[in-house]
Amino acid sequence: MKTINNNIEEQTVGFDNAKLLKEKGFDVVTKGLFFDGEFDGELNSTVEAKNSDFESSRYFSAPTQQVAIDWIWINFGIHIEIQHDGTFSHFTYKLCKLNKNNIKTEPHYLHPFGEGFHTPEEAKEATINYVLTKLI
Repeated sequence: MKTINNNIEEQTVGFDNAKLLKEKGFDVVTKGLFFDGEFDGELNSTVEAKNSDFESSRYFSAPTQQVAIDWIWINFGIHIEIQHDGTFSHFTYKLCKLNKNNIKTEPHYLHPFGEGFHTPEEAKEATINYVLTKLI
């Protein structure tokens, strides 16, 4: 019988992306926090915070990668889709943006097949960064 791994945690964005998200207006309640560029871990289960809760520029909320991806979609109409290269064990992302008529534009691939990232988390982090620095 196959052993099932149930020890799975959601990946938070890295500090650079947390900082960019705050600059772009991200103000969603999260349980993760960066302080002075270091991940300060999960806030306890009774405490949640968002960027506007902090007066100091030393604090940044640390959302999961999926929350950041959802925020980008909801606020900017940019759809991020993970893809696996089936042959070379690489991951890449496809980006589509809604135009004024809510029609998706032609997809833009961050990396051609045969290149890319070794894990979906690496691909998500790079793609979030790409979107925040180049498209928003």
